Amino acid sequence: MRASAQLPHRCVQCNTDVTPPIKARKVYWHHPGWYALILINVLIYLVVAMVVRNKAEIRPALCAMHRRKRTWRLTLSLVLMFSCILGICVALENDNSIAIGLMVIGLLVTLVASIRFSNFIVPKRIDAKYIRLKGCGPAFLQSLPAFDVTHMS
Repeated sequence: MRASAQLPHRCVQCNTDVTPPIKARKVYWHHPGWYALILINVLIYLVVAMVVRNKAEIRPALCAMHRRKRTWRLTLSLVLMFSCILGICVALENDNSIAIGLMVIGLLVTLVASIRFSNFIVPKRIDAKYIRLKGCGPAFLQSLPAFDVTHMS
């Protein structure tokens, strides 16, 4: 979509009408090549990513059902994350290295799940003129007018 365009007031998953107000979200994107800096130093990557990233403000809508589903998944993943932290503490107290390893893996999995569930719309590319988003449902995408790609640079 064009950077100046607004998303329609419909659920981006199922295309159901949604009544305003719709929460604005800032999304950020940088070229994936910058991730190579993590191999050198995570702190250097973070500083460079903050400088080179492009940002946009979008207003994606979710219907009540998809909002509840998202909230439920986030709540479940956070409960599991804190359970894994508690499990690590108990395993450390009992000096059980296998349990510690399993809990650390569980913690990482739930952390990734939490991040995934919180971002229902993800930017694929952002530049001065256009925003390309990923995560919209087929019904929502089919309802949008055709996008003229001949003017993209």
